[in-house]
Amino acid sequence: MSERIDPEDMKDLIRLLARGEPETLAAAAGLDPSSIYRYQSGPTLPRPRTLARIIAAAGLSPRFVHAILLPAIAAARLARTPLSDTFLEDLEAALEDTGGDLSGAALARIAIFLAELEDPAEPWERPAARHDRQRADDLRVRLEDCSAEDRLFLIRTCPEYQTPALAQRLRETGSAELAREVEATLQKAAG
Repeated sequence: MSERIDPEDMKDLIRLLARGEPETLAAAAGLDPSSIYRYQSGPTLPRPRTLARIIAAAGLSPRFVHAILLPAIAAARLARTPLSDTFLEDLEAALEDTGGDLSGAALARIAIFLAELEDPAEPWERPAARHDRQRADDLRVRLEDCSAEDRLFLIRTCPEYQTPALAQRLRETGSAELAREVEATLQKAAG
């Protein structure tokens, strides 16, 4: 079934199933964490059996994921897409994928699942995963060797220094001003 899933939808699905803890999902599915990271970043798609293991490890049924969650993810992707001449055709195709109708029970189940994710709306508010924290600590150490002017330049211009994990790590180590600068840069980039 994963061959028919849009690669962008697959990336979003794996992110949702991981719930911010790719290592935990990988362990529960009996996979190496690097596999989950590859599926999250694309373009690698899990094989059907691997996807079934990931879904089971997340505590969901394949039927729920394929019948409800994936169409919801596709609808969300379409909602983020600017309107174009083919928008209605794309929307009709997405509607056909859902079987033409989502019942009230299905919509409620989607809402409950998404609410359980407790995923903050803004990327800079999300908790950092262990590998993100390690990378942030490495970046923080690199910033320590720079002048104040160079620190601001790096934070404002280099995407690798524009992460929620770095902002969190800077705040934890007493560099609240730099943390605010990282957060402001993230907010500017997001909207």
